[in-house]
Amino acid sequence: MSGGRNDNINAKDGDDTVSSGGGNDTVHAGSGKDLVYAGSGNDRIFGEASRDTLDGGSGHDTLVGGDGKDVLKGGRGDDLLTGDGDGSSSEDVFVYDANNFGDDIITDFDLSQDVLEIKAGINGSGIAQPADLAPYITEVGGSAVISFGNGDSITLQGITKADLLAGLNDAIDIT
Repeated sequence: MSGGRNDNINAKDGDDTVSSGGGNDTVHAGSGKDLVYAGSGNDRIFGEASRDTLDGGSGHDTLVGGDGKDVLKGGRGDDLLTGDGDGSSSEDVFVYDANNFGDDIITDFDLSQDVLEIKAGINGSGIAQPADLAPYITEVGGSAVISFGNGDSITLQGITKADLLAGLNDAIDIT
């Protein structure tokens, strides 16, 4: 575990668990199935190779999964999430399981492969199934935006509202 400084952590090979603590940290998880927990700073987390789980904690974080089926959870703060990072195709899961997660942007959501996992009733919304999201979806600048109010939204860059509505049952998992 790192302290409250601005750290640069390189986990390298193997299956690692990294907790970056406070500060504005940069973490390179390397190869292996890694678990990375960021702290309270504005962190930059790179999963790199294999199946990684990246949790941004609080702060305005940038999470990049890399190769493999990754799980990305921005946490509190306005976060920038990228599943693959290199244009390759792999299934990624973007998790929203708590209120007050901020205004997040997902840069490379693929309706045919990726999954948005949203907690039922998030922010008191009454959402229990994917179709319940329809009234919360708008489009801004050609990108679908799911807005839950209270400063919480998910922008799917390059995905239109019509495409998201057509793919709700495949791309959304209400837990």
